[in-house]
Amino acid sequence: MTTQPGAQQPTPGMEQVIGKALTEPDFREALMRNPEEPVRSAGIELSADEFQALRSTSREEREKVLLELGERTSPWFYSPSRLIW
Repeated sequence: MTTQPGAQQPTPGMEQVIGKALTEPDFREALMRNPEEPVRSAGIELSADEFQALRSTSREEREKVLLELGERTSPWFYSPSRLIW
């Protein structure tokens, strides 16, 4: 995954969360409802700070990030107006 200049590189755990959210609709929906439970259930290791970042980010913000990542990485994954949920 390439990052913009000055952007922080995601940790391996966050890369797993992002990858599953982009490719697994059930995981993505669970992540939108309660970000901590599906991450723990999947056995993905995140730091306390990473879990706090997920909890403090609104559903709308998480959806926006996934939409932007989906558009950049998987053109087949999104529609022009919204992610295919």
